[in-house]
Amino acid sequence: MPTVSRTLGELAPRPAIPHGWGNDQDELLYLHLGESPYAPLPRVEEALRGAVGRVHRYPDTSCRAVRECLAEYAGHGVKPEQIICGNGSDDLIDLICLTFAGPNGTVVSFDPTFFVYRACARRHGSHYASIPRDSSADFAFPDNLHLARGLAAHRPSVIFLANPNNPTGTMTPRERIEFLLQSTRDGALVVVDECYFEYSGKTVLDLLSTWPHLLVLRSLSKSGSLAGLRFGYAIGARETIDPLERSSLTFPVNALAQVAACAALEDADEIRRRAQTIAGERERMAARLKELNLKIATSSANLLLIASGTQAVLPPDCAARLAERGILVSDQTQNIGMGEPYLRVGVGLEHQTDRLVSALKEILEEARDGA
Repeated sequence: MPTVSRTLGELAPRPAIPHGWGNDQDELLYLHLGESPYAPLPRVEEALRGAVGRVHRYPDTSCRAVRECLAEYAGHGVKPEQIICGNGSDDLIDLICLTFAGPNGTVVSFDPTFFVYRACARRHGSHYASIPRDSSADFAFPDNLHLARGLAAHRPSVIFLANPNNPTGTMTPRERIEFLLQSTRDGALVVVDECYFEYSGKTVLDLLSTWPHLLVLRSLSKSGSLAGLRFGYAIGARETIDPLERSSLTFPVNALAQVAACAALEDADEIRRRAQTIAGERERMAARLKELNLKIATSSANLLLIASGTQAVLPPDCAARLAERGILVSDQTQNIGMGEPYLRVGVGLEHQTDRLVSALKEILEEARDGA
């Protein structure tokens, strides 16, 4: 356990609340975790108020009502029995590693990517192996030749592919995913993490009928504004869901999270509208940052990965300097496969973007003056 704790600390540094900002949380910009800038939907707040008086009862262990709502929301012929719910997607990633890898298995992913894949593999004694992305091309997914070589070398039990990827926001072409599925049809479980699906609008759920070893992971934490309640879900063939259910906790999702998820899905059109607004702001943010001569990875998520450009160099302590100005971002420099200053910034509202850009402009000017 101490090893896992160190790993989490190294790969996911959490910025401290800067001194002097007092207790007014609204003065701080929380752009480090990719949370939604929007409050929960009104019907979610109403549903939660009505549910508080029933929290002396245990929650539904099978999340039946939520799974019915999720099946309708997901489309593609998905049935409730093909869905498992969890305490956020992190909980399901851990459950997947426990169930399908364990101490004798190998977990493979494509770094740089979401640090939790590696942390959960190590927590359960699994070997973690990385097939590197192309650092020269927005950390693109490896081509078929490198992918085939990596799969042959590592013989994975579980493969995690974030699509869009975190922290880069980049997409993996569908044909590469199909090649991955074809290459692993007799072995590994392939988990396509679509936790940013609402911002990309692209899914591989339609491939479930062709490839039963595919599992699609999603979340309502960001798009549904439910990060504080923690609600994630996975969709797959029944032969995949069944062992996950048998390994799961008795009560994996608390009662309030179940109520909130159902209420949010009743207003799916508003979830989509909010996601489209954030996607539009993402493009505006990218354009403004490029005006500072910074390098921005092409993103399909609610985040941007920022690096130094040819005429603008991010100082190594850039995240700390932003925190001093009340803007929290994620320093990804120590993530596997990075190697130089990188900032992952969540996309918020227009005025938050403008404040971030102004602060970065000041910091870049200070860095130039001090050089």
